[in-house]
Amino acid sequence: MEYLLIDPRPDLPDTKQWRLLFLHIPLLEDKPKACKIHLILWSLRCYGMILKLNSSGFFFSAIIDPKQGFDSADEFRDMRDRFLRPHSEEIASLLRKVAGNE
Repeated sequence: MEYLLIDPRPDLPDTKQWRLLFLHIPLLEDKPKACKIHLILWSLRCYGMILKLNSSGFFFSAIIDPKQGFDSADEFRDMRDRFLRPHSEEIASLLRKVAGNE
């Protein structure tokens, strides 16, 4: 299971932030939920989800390219809403940690 701690898309420029994110996930208190979140994030990262930084902190975006990422922005939004939104509180906390704000 060590492979889950390694960024599956080291070809993308935000790999350093993803490595930090993957290291913080196992530190969540609710271990079953942490495992679920980890698998979701790892899977979406494989798909082409990226981290971007703005004045509020990190947020998820996507590579829209059928060969290297999501087929469409709609596909990304659907997957984000379906899989990430139920864990938004924990994910927001993880993103603050990656940004060094927590």
